[in-house]
This record gives sequence, C-alpha cells and structure tokens, in this order.
Amino acid sequence: MISSSQIEETEEEARNLEMLSGGNQFIVQFVDFLPMERPDWFKLTSISFLVMEFCELGSLNDWIGRRKQQGRWTSAEEVSLIGAQIISALAFCHSRDIAHLDVKPQNVFIKGDGITIRVGDFGSVMQLRSIEATIQGTSTDAIKNTLIYTPPESFTEPLRRSARLDVWGFGHIIQELLTFEHAFCRVDGRPTRNQRQIVNNICENKRTKLSQIRSESEEFIDFEILLQKCLNPQKLLRLENALQLRGEAIFCEFLERIESGEAPNEIIAPPEEIIRRLRETNQQQESLIEGQKRRISELEGQNRKFLAEITKQKQKVAEQEEDLKNILAENERKNQIEENLKIENGNQKKEIADLKRELDEFKDQRQSAANERQQGGECDLRRVASPIVQPFASWQKLEVAENGWNLKFQGGGGYGRDDGHLLWIGNKDGGVRFKAVVQEIDYENGKELSRGEIRSEPDGQKQKIKYNTIQGYFGDCFVRYNITFSVKSTM
Repeated sequence: MISSSQIEETEEEARNLEMLSGGNQFIVQFVDFLPMERPDWFKLTSISFLVMEFCELGSLNDWIGRRKQQGRWTSAEEVSLIGAQIISALAFCHSRDIAHLDVKPQNVFIKGDGITIRVGDFGSVMQLRSIEATIQGTSTDAIKNTLIYTPPESFTEPLRRSARLDVWGFGHIIQELLTFEHAFCRVDGRPTRNQRQIVNNICENKRTKLSQIRSESEEFIDFEILLQKCLNPQKLLRLENALQLRGEAIFCEFLERIESGEAPNEIIAPPEEIIRRLRETNQQQESLIEGQKRRISELEGQNRKFLAEITKQKQKVAEQEEDLKNILAENERKNQIEENLKIENGNQKKEIADLKRELDEFKDQRQSAANERQQGGECDLRRVASPIVQPFASWQKLEVAENGWNLKFQGGGGYGRDDGHLLWIGNKDGGVRFKAVVQEIDYENGKELSRGEIRSEPDGQKQKIKYNTIQGYFGDCFVRYNITFSVKSTM
C-alpha cells in the first residue's frame, strides 16, 4: 500500500523535474505524472507513476558494470565527455540556486548510443537560499542522501543543503568511471562491499588513489588533482559548485563542443557492440513504425468510413428535421384552419340561429298579416259578393269589384241547358285560393238535392271554379255556393 508520504515525495520529484525539464539537454526530460493509477496487471492497490524520458542503457552504474565485465577500461576522453555533460546539467541547476543533493552513478542515465547521459532522480532536489549561505553553511534544512555517497561532515554534524554535496557526488562518479569501484571501498588493498567499512574510510579520509588501480600517467594525474578538489574531507576546501567545475581544463573543450550543439556520439564514436545494438534497435523501431503506419492507415480508412457514415446520418437527420418542421407547420396550419372553421362554424350557427329567429318572427308577422288579410278579405268579399247572394237566372252574368277584390260569375247558358257555371275570384295581391261547397236546392221545398266540393284552380291572375249541375237546369232548383278561401303565403 503506497503511503501518503511516498505520494508526496513522488509529487515533489515530479514538480522538481518538470521545473528543470527542457532547460538543459543533459537533464532527463519530464513527460507526465500519474498520481493514483490502478493498472490491469496490478489491481491490489493504486500506484503512482513518474513518466520520464527513456534512457535505453540504464544507469551509469549499469554502464560501469558492463564495462567491468567486458574488461574494458574507460578512456580519459570518455570520462571527460561524460563528466562534461554532468557538469553542464549541475551547473544549470546551481546557477538557479538549485542543488540535486543525491548525485551518484545510479542517478545518471545512459542513452542508447552509450555515451550520451541524462542526470535524473531529482527527488532530493532543494532550492538554495544563497551562495553565501551555502559557503557559510548556515542553512538548517535537513536533507536525505545515500549513505556511502555522503561527505564525512554529515557523520559529525547535521547535513546542510549545499551545492558542495553535488561536487562530492560528482567526484565519486569520476573515480568510479576510472576505477570501476567506490572511491572509499578498499580495506587492506582489497575492495569491500561492507557499507560500515566504507563509511569508516570516508570518515578517516582513506580514499583509494587512481595510481593504486590504474597505471600512473600524465592524464590520470590531472584527474587525481580534480578528485582531491572534489573529495576533500574539509568541505570549505572542496569546490563550491559545478560553476567552478566548468573551469577545470580536462572538461573545458568537451563542454564547449556539447554546448555548441555537437552531439556526444559525434565527439566519441560508440563502440561496435553499441552500434550493433543501435542498428538492431533501429530495425525493430522501423518495423514497429511500419506496423504502426499500417495500423494508422487502417484506422484512417475506418475513420473516413465513419466520417462518411456520420455525414450521411447527419444529412438524414437534417432531412428528418426538415420533414418534421414541415409536418409541424402543416399541423399548425390545419389547427389554424380548424380553429378558424370552429370560429366560422360558431358564427354561422349564431347567424343561423339569428336567421331562424328572424324567420320565425317574420313567419309570425306574415301569418298575422295573412290572418288579418284573410279576416279583412272575407269581410271585403262578403261586401263584393252581396249582389249575388240573391237568386238570379242561370244565364245571367255578374262582375263586381271593390276594395281590391274582383268577383265574376258567368251562368251556364240559356233556358233549358246547362253548360256549366263559372266563378272567378281575385284580389289585389293575386294570392287568393278558395274552395266552394256547392249545393243544389229544390225551389219548392228548400231541400238539398245534391252537394259537391270544388277547389279553385289558377286562371291568369284569378282563381276559378266550374260547376255542372247534377239535377238539371235551374228551373227546378237553384245552386248555393258556400265559399271558403285562404290567402296564399309568399314564404
């Protein structure tokens, strides 16, 4: 289970590395920090990942081990070139009052060409208050450091943060590059891995001289002088920082060349084994790239199809939306028409109701008028018909007119014959209809001889009836007309 303090330390290292990344080409480049991840291959707990630049050949400690296994000593030029790269990275930090505080071979990493390095593992990095405070040793913040790469003063007094710690660690790296062993690891002339013994040697200043391991030569004398400056047991006699290391003659030329843009593998060509590995790696990478290209091409093809389908679906959706808009508009129009029809129907119903009411009123008025006319007409007709109330001969003719009424009678012929009697009745409105109950009455006893009902029929502007006697001519009887009529409605 990862603790909160471990997470904080990792987060601090990520912040430090991100702060320094990109400022100097020989500092390992920060990529990303994944604080709490639960990978598929380890579901038991969360893990924090610090993603950094990949250095193919591991740490400088691994590099030294391989060289030792191969029995191939590091040349002075290789040591100077690697040292110059480390100095460039540390000088960049020290110029910004930043100290690494854990410089050792395990924290320097080798790129695939076998000669280009990256300084990494900035988990202990700290901001220096000032160069003056560093020189005087007045900073009081406690720090962590790997025990066998710690200077002797740390065992007798609290370890203060100081750029001199990086110079001490740099000295160890140079000695191990040249000798393939720790600077203070020999006891009675033999290397030991006992940390207690190594710490004792550090405290007693029992550093192994270069001449004890490698044959003495002029170029190694220069390195021995440098190591005395870097690994001096008296911290105030030790070089202050990497800015002073830049002035050492054995590094000046290489510093100038690498900081002018020349690649380390152009200054010292990689050995054949590394070249072979690089070629194999390059072939693998090319094969991987080709596979990735094919995969990318497939994905691009799928993406084009997907985009085409999306475009098609978008077009279909747009058409459906347009159809829906048209349907909604049509429904709105129909609803509006329906609403208008409802309103119009209501208005029409109201108008019909009003018309019915007016019609009923008009009918009532007309009926009242008709009734009045009928009643008045009957009175008028009686006055008009009064001349023919008395009996008269069948051959006589009579025509009278009064108050808009007109009555005409024509007998049926001469004595002894009957051609039918005609009676016309009309008024000024021309709308009179009538019927007559015709009775033949015996002259002598007044008895009814026959009875019939005749309805009038149009004759021009008048209505007429025609009656043929049943009992014979008028010598024996007379005919009585009982007339009832109605005024024709104009409705």
